[in-house]
Amino acid sequence: MHHPRSHRYPGERAELKKLEAAGHPFCLVNQHFEGERFCEVDADHEAGDYEAVTHLLDQGFRQIAFLNGSPQYSNSGDRLKGYLRGMEQAGVIRADAGGRAEVPPHLYYEGNYSRTSGIRAAAALRPHLDRVDAVFVANDRMATGLMQGLREFGVRPGRDVAVVGYDDSDTARVTDPPLTSVAVPFYEMGKLAAEKPLQRIAASDGEAEEGFQIRLKTELVVRQSSNKMK
Repeated sequence: MHHPRSHRYPGERAELKKLEAAGHPFCLVNQHFEGERFCEVDADHEAGDYEAVTHLLDQGFRQIAFLNGSPQYSNSGDRLKGYLRGMEQAGVIRADAGGRAEVPPHLYYEGNYSRTSGIRAAAALRPHLDRVDAVFVANDRMATGLMQGLREFGVRPGRDVAVVGYDDSDTARVTDPPLTSVAVPFYEMGKLAAEKPLQRIAASDGEAEEGFQIRLKTELVVRQSSNKMK
């Protein structure tokens, strides 16, 4: 059973609570804390992952492995939810009697969002490639490392195994083959994260603004790495 830890930096949460209690305006970007009402601007990572997995399923892939990021980050949990939703709906992964999805160990891997951890994941994935036909990766850096590691084993990304990344970074356009990836509106997220606290500071009544949670849409950008070879 693979689920991200719900405990995420208790010291960080405590410090944010102090800022909130003191009335200091702040806004979290690309991170959130369950059970809190902090001001947050994030992307809808669950929906982005679901769209990426659905794309692979529509291409005819079924045994889709997931290389996730560090479970201490909230967006790793969101990504896992989207992956599970897509795989459950397709009947590839089934829930147990308690309604929890069981991910086969050969389909789930964790890195730390670095390229090096993607290379390590390729080595962990290698013994299972006869049972995996696609890999969805939680960011482009790890996807790039994974593709590099697979090539070192003689496995051709985009031909022997499909790969989809996340973030739609500049790197995604120049990988070999070009990487299908989920585009995240980072500029819009940063703009809103700056505007909202400034609006609060400028408020004439001085009353504390309640926390808000904004989730912006992502967009799947399809390239050659996820093509189903005929």
